[in-house]
Amino acid sequence: MKTLNNPAERKWPQLAERSAIKQARLMELVDKVFYDIRKKGDKAVLKYARQFDRFSADDFTVDHETIEAASQQVSERLKQAIA
Repeated sequence: MKTLNNPAERKWPQLAERSAIKQARLMELVDKVFYDIRKKGDKAVLKYARQFDRFSADDFTVDHETIEAASQQVSERLKQAIA
């Protein structure tokens, strides 16, 4: 990422335009990801988790013991707030 501190005023339109183009491309990518996930479910989620987050597991399955251990670390107050 390039950081610009106090760019010349004449550069402002160019900087704003580049950002808008990147934003449009980003929205296209987000739309594609959501469409793919709606159609393919967890298989697509795993694909994008690997692509964007370098996630390495084969599935999202969590055994009961792991869930129970994690549950013990959450306060009752927070559990009630979530419920």
